[in-house]
Amino acid sequence: MLGVILTLACSSELDNKPRARIGDDVSTNSKEQIGEAKWNLQPNSKVEWVGSKVSLDHQGGFERTQGFVVVNNGNLIELMAEFEVASLFSDHPKLTKHLLEPDFFDVEAFPKSSFVMKSYTSSKDTGEMIGVLTLKGVSKSIVFPAQVSIEASKALVVAEFTINRKEFNMNYAGRANDLIRDDVLIKVQMHYSAQ
Repeated sequence: MLGVILTLACSSELDNKPRARIGDDVSTNSKEQIGEAKWNLQPNSKVEWVGSKVSLDHQGGFERTQGFVVVNNGNLIELMAEFEVASLFSDHPKLTKHLLEPDFFDVEAFPKSSFVMKSYTSSKDTGEMIGVLTLKGVSKSIVFPAQVSIEASKALVVAEFTINRKEFNMNYAGRANDLIRDDVLIKVQMHYSAQ
C-alpha cells in the first residue's frame, strides 16, 4: 500500500532543483584587504524554504535575519547571515509549532542558525558559493549555486538549492502514510546596503 502511495505522490517544487554538496570541513577564514567595504543585510531580504511530504508541499521561512557582506573592488570577500529560529514561520500554525520542537529545529536548545561564506566563484550563468551552514547546532560545509550582483553601495545574493535535513539531525519521518521528504528547498534573496 505504501508503495502505491509513493507512486502517486504529488509533484513538488523541490523536483529537479540543484542539490547542495554537504561536507565536514567547517573551517572559515577572514581576509582583510585595503579598500574593502562592509554592508549590512536589509529588511527586504528573504530566507524561505519549501518542505515536502507525499501529499503536498509546505512553505515557510525566517522573519528575522541579520548579517553583512564585505566587498573589495567589486568582489564579494565575506558574507555572514544569522537567523533567529524563533522567527520561523510556515503556512500552517500547527506545523510552525512542530518545527520549533526537538523533532526539527529545537529552538530552546538552538535559538540561532547561521551561514558563513568561505569563498565565491562567479561564472557566466551562475556562480558557486562555499561556506559553513549551522542548523540545530550542527555545522557542515556546503557548496551551492548562487548569483551575486554588486553595484555602487549595494549587493544582491540570490540562491535556490536543496539540502538533506537529516544531515542536520532533523530525522522526524512523518506519518507512515504521508512520509516527509529528506530534502528541503532553500530559497534566499539577500539584499545588502551601505545604508
